Amino acid sequence: MATLLDIPLELILKIFSRLDAKSLIRCAMASRQIYSVVEDSPLLRFIILSYFTGFRASGDTSLMQSFPDDLLRTLERRCQAWVAPQWTKTFSLKFKDTSIPLHCTSGIFSRQHADHLEITSICTEDFAKVAERTAKLNLQSQLQIRENNHWIDPSQDLLILIGENGPVPSDETRIFHIHLRTLSNNKSHPQAIQPFLQFSVPPNQEGNDIHKIHVEIARNMLMMAFNTIRQAWSIDTPKRILVWDWITADLILDSSWPTFDDPDKILRASESIVGFLDETHIYAMSTFHYSAVHLYEIVEPTINNPSPLRYRAQLSFPSTCNDIRIIGIYHEAGPLEAQVPPYHSPNIRLVNDDDLIHVFALEYGKYPFDGTTEFYGPFYVYVHQHSLMRYFSQHEGATLHIPWRNWGPPNARLIAPPRSSIRISAHGQRALLPRVYDGLPQLDRDGITVLDFSLASVMAAQGKQIPFSTTPVSESEQISERKSGTLLPPTTIQCSKIPVYTDDVETHLPCVAIDVEIQGMETLYMIDEDGLLRLNLCMSVDGSDIRSYYVVDKYTV
Repeated sequence: MATLLDIPLELILKIFSRLDAKSLIRCAMASRQIYSVVEDSPLLRFIILSYFTGFRASGDTSLMQSFPDDLLRTLERRCQAWVAPQWTKTFSLKFKDTSIPLHCTSGIFSRQHADHLEITSICTEDFAKVAERTAKLNLQSQLQIRENNHWIDPSQDLLILIGENGPVPSDETRIFHIHLRTLSNNKSHPQAIQPFLQFSVPPNQEGNDIHKIHVEIARNMLMMAFNTIRQAWSIDTPKRILVWDWITADLILDSSWPTFDDPDKILRASESIVGFLDETHIYAMSTFHYSAVHLYEIVEPTINNPSPLRYRAQLSFPSTCNDIRIIGIYHEAGPLEAQVPPYHSPNIRLVNDDDLIHVFALEYGKYPFDGTTEFYGPFYVYVHQHSLMRYFSQHEGATLHIPWRNWGPPNARLIAPPRSSIRISAHGQRALLPRVYDGLPQLDRDGITVLDFSLASVMAAQGKQIPFSTTPVSESEQISERKSGTLLPPTTIQCSKIPVYTDDVETHLPCVAIDVEIQGMETLYMIDEDGLLRLNLCMSVDGSDIRSYYVVDKYTV
């Protein structure tokens, strides 16, 4: 599989622009590629160091608490050493005001001061040279711009600012303006019919202000989500979500009405996470419902269905996930094969110029009683566009099963990615193993086999000897084995066929030989009278041991 070094810098910027600073560094550390990546890219050195400096400036200590101090200091020292001498003055000038947060979108760094917006853009005309241009956009006082509330979309020369329509008493309805400006010269955006979008906030027990503002832009669609209560922890306290066509100024969605029937409450819960999948689909996940990410479609309201938002499906996750965070969404087709592990299926092609692959990058956390948080990931969710649309139309509200990457034991930590992993490779291509739930590999409901892997679902069998079935080999059947021992990692085991179940019919992948690599866990093996190697794989999940017994026909130790 190609590394980040093989990806054009434009694509890396596009990917990194969708991640916040914490997620960027987590992803880099998880892949253990950050050193090799930035050593070959002056641009990435600049970006990563800027992220670090932005963390220091914003006072965000959550990243610093997530990793050991010595690791962070080492990484930061390396980043600083990588920065070219000619950038020293730029950094000292740019970051001298440590009270103002730093934002980054698609290689453009911005800071909002009291009277102006400082923007630094990075140009990559050729990948060997990095040029910097800093501009100051004066914020007109009559716009009454809110502090630290700006968003940019460089691809459309779009600058989003939030202003107010004059001071209003806290017990009256408050009017807010979303100003649509150009990033290049801070003028009204020529594509927008109106210079600003408007919405109102009625008073509540805390006043009429908005908190935890989140803005996303997907071409002509603009989404704003916010809370009207500063400390909103109850699911009965709705998050308000507004979606406009910012070019025509049409309000597409206003989800502020108090409806709490599932699944609407997940979208409207105060602590929900929302975002665009594309211009017509929204994803939402509530921190009160950790098991799934819910997908909605923006539709034309009708008499029978007046809501502009239609619930479509959900991406489900293992019940052991306490907290799922969407740390990135990728909307590219071909080059993604170099960025994320390939997802192979007989019915799906990863790279197709005519089809679009949506890939969610996720991480999830567990919260021990000692007050710390352990994060796992990143994991990737693959959604094929046409399969997804067919899935929506044929199985509305059904569950989409997803493949995971690097599924680790509960004590795994992100800074030391789970070494307990099992992989198979066919013809040099990485493939994923079917996951087992109660002895059955999972299928999605449109007939496409989901290839997945976990420690408890390693399977390798000779097709006619002992096929992979719903009944694992019992411990009593192991007593008569002639030979046993401990298989020390790393070990390579060759399997002639892999059984895959589709619609209850056993089929096999057309592979001549597949290597199964077992690493980082205790594996007992036994050789029966027929000379077959039988594996006894043990994994502990939440204190309960899960054992699986599988058979292979060729092995090397």
